[in-house]
Parts: sequence; C-alpha cells; structure tokens
Amino acid sequence: MSEWTEYQSYIVPGVIGVVITVAGTILRWTWCRKWGPYVVEFGLCVLCAAVIGWWKGLFIAGVTFVIYIAMRLNLWFSLDNRRRILQLERDIREKGIVKSFSIVSDESNEVLSGADWRRAELVKPVHPRWITDLPGTQWIAHRRQVTTEEAQQGCTYRVKKVFEIVADADPSSLMGTLYFRVDNVATCTINDKTVKHGKGHRNLQKAVLSDCLKTGENTIEFQVHNNAQGARGTVEGNPTGLLYRVEFQYRLRGTP
Repeated sequence: MSEWTEYQSYIVPGVIGVVITVAGTILRWTWCRKWGPYVVEFGLCVLCAAVIGWWKGLFIAGVTFVIYIAMRLNLWFSLDNRRRILQLERDIREKGIVKSFSIVSDESNEVLSGADWRRAELVKPVHPRWITDLPGTQWIAHRRQVTTEEAQQGCTYRVKKVFEIVADADPSSLMGTLYFRVDNVATCTINDKTVKHGKGHRNLQKAVLSDCLKTGENTIEFQVHNNAQGARGTVEGNPTGLLYRVEFQYRLRGTP
C-alpha cells in the first residue's frame, strides 16, 4: 500500500466525521434540536476514531469505535427505562391510584392564646428576614403583631388544624412530609404524637410522617414560643410567626 493510499484510510473517515459533526450542529440549531446533539456526538466519534487510527492503527480505532457504540446504546436504553418509569408514575397519579393533598399555614388554622380557640391571624408586616418559600403558605400567629410586653417577656401560643383523610384510604399507605419554619421555637404533634421540634426561621424543618396518621379526622398542632428579649425587645425587632406545609399521599383500598 502506498503512503498516500494509507493516509486515505484515515483522511476519508476524518472528513466524514467533520461533515457529520457540521450537519449535526446545523440540525441542533435549526429544525431538529432533539436529534442534532446525537448526530454531533456520532460525527465527533468518527473523527476521533480516524485520529486514533492514524496514531495507533486501525485495529485500536475499530475497538474504540465499537466500545463507544456499546456504551452509548447502554446509556440510551437506561435513559429509556427511566423515561418509562417516570411515565408510569405520571399515569399512576393521573389515574388516581395514588391520591395526594396538602394543608398549609393560613387563616383556616386556629390559635389558642389565653382561654379560647380562635381563627389564626396573618402576621403583618412580615419580617424582612423571614423566608416564605413553601407553596400556598402564609406566616400566621396568635395576633398580627406582638405587643411590646410580649416582645420583651416572650409569649407562647398553640396553632392547630383539623383535617380529614378519606375512610376508604389504605391505612398502610398513609404517608406525609412536614415542612415548617418558626420564630422562635415550635414543637409539632399530630394526633397527640410528637413528630418534630425545631427552632429558627432560617432553618427549614422537615419530618416524614407515617404511623401518626389515620383515616378520618386528624389534628396537627404546633406549640410556638417566642423568646424574651428583656427591655431591649421591640415589636419590630422580636416578632413571632409560624409557616408550615404538609403534603400527604395515600392509596385507596383495593388498588395495587
């Protein structure tokens, strides 16, 4: 084989790889964005195989190309299986096999500060350092704004909400996730079982719920305490509030 013929065996695949790469780039940015990246990748692989062939020989180039194709197919099938799983999960939700709902901190909650339970109040104004990052939630407390006495001496109050889980829910499937922020300290109970203690409005508290839930009527309750600041405490500088969200999931009886 002449020297030029030998170089042709590397130059031709190299040129083909460049052409495929350019074509893939055009596809990626025009009318076929889905397949364009794959074409670019294949073109670069052909180009790399040509370079490796020129550098180490055709056998090494062929082995490299085969290994790449095998790894790419394996990855493609893995991603395809993942897509199938995600689609199955979507089908399950859409067909109602798995039910879900949530409860949040808002004016539908009740508070106890003194002798009687009454409707919770939205904290206004919300302290600029508080984080409101839970969907559908609002900061609530026993009153819109603490009094000067409460800011200096501290205060304690309770927040509760009664909610229903349908009777035909499978008890073994009941699950929930609790998220809350508080200023300053709170202990959460569900059906008189303590599930989480947390403090600090900067810290997002989280707890997974299972054995504390039941079908029918359930009650979630927080005991909230605002720390005393003494004579330096002010209404603006020592506010109190609670922000929470609970997400529930369950299966109906008789569903797989």
